[in-house]
Amino acid sequence: MHYLMLIQIDEAHLGPRETPDLMQAQADWTRDLVKRGVFVAADRLRPPETARTVRREGGRTLCIDGPFVETKEHLGGYYAVDVASEAEALALARGMPVAAHCPVFVAPVAKAALLPRDGERPPAQTAMLFFGPPPRVAPVHRDLRSWIRLADGAPTPVDPGARPPVAPTALALMDGGPDAAQAVAVIAAPEGGAVELRPLVLF
Repeated sequence: MHYLMLIQIDEAHLGPRETPDLMQAQADWTRDLVKRGVFVAADRLRPPETARTVRREGGRTLCIDGPFVETKEHLGGYYAVDVASEAEALALARGMPVAAHCPVFVAPVAKAALLPRDGERPPAQTAMLFFGPPPRVAPVHRDLRSWIRLADGAPTPVDPGARPPVAPTALALMDGGPDAAQAVAVIAAPEGGAVELRPLVLF
């Protein structure tokens, strides 16, 4: 079963701790997931000041600069893993090096589609974070590379003391920049919902 590990980042807290040693440990941990055969996908999002939000309310579609919700902590990245149980997903998340400095939450995936890509990774990719009601089906577009819809219910924190975030109900990954993603979000945003567009950090 697929689970999503949602990494909540407070830039002011993580920034001074984001040392080369921590980043190397995170890379080694990721390689271990691949070796164990449980790695599905992972991406890091750019900070919320780079975001755009598409909302649909009362039949009107609004496109604004900025994130869906202003909070100190924001979704900074995610890992998708394929393991047998939530207990196994939580154990993996507890071993994540950045989990010592950032809240991490684990959520089961209700539906997932990961589309193959031919050739090199494109120069720009954009994450589409759906808040509120997600679309009933994945948006249809040739540049859509992944679609992950979370199961209902709040994500489980790795640290029991962590406050639950305003978590997306689904996320999609598109090739191209925010302009291309916005055109899809305008069509895909459900009534009463919002789509936050965040560029990815490409390594």
